[in-house]
Amino acid sequence: GIDPSFFSLSLFERVEIERWPGLLRVHLFTRRHSLKAPGSRIGISSGDKQIARYIGALQKRYASGLGFGMGGERMVAPTATGSSSDFDITNIWLQLGYVPSDRLGVQAQLVNSSPDRKRFIDGSTGVPDTLELALRGKRQDLELRGFWRSQPGDQGLRVDLLLGRTRWEGQGLSEEI
Repeated sequence: GIDPSFFSLSLFERVEIERWPGLLRVHLFTRRHSLKAPGSRIGISSGDKQIARYIGALQKRYASGLGFGMGGERMVAPTATGSSSDFDITNIWLQLGYVPSDRLGVQAQLVNSSPDRKRFIDGSTGVPDTLELALRGKRQDLELRGFWRSQPGDQGLRVDLLLGRTRWEGQGLSEEI
């Protein structure tokens, strides 16, 4: 399973949710910088109980078709109740692409997430109770995409090649797909 609190929505361009009987499918679309004008974003926010969030992104596409994008978010959420449950997560997004026309392109992308959640202990009843286990690790998603279209737009023959790797390492577990 995947904990959705690990995904930084600020690093995605669009989120689509499909509801079916007995099934919920969520599609996350990373940013696709198709304009030649550069784009940047910076955000700093804080709240009660020393909650803090820092966001930054930079994107650029050159006339040759070469482009890059990078972004990051760090969120720190100390516990509001209980004796421990601090949550700290860092998300990084890197993208490099070569799209010389609407008909042909190659893109590589890396999304990295490093959550650090302390266990949640509720001592309000006088007896400490662990409500949530600690979690510390690193998830890394690497994707390579190439595409070709017979004509610009969504009409005509189209070929997409997608290679991906997902890796989780932490809490004594290491998995790769």
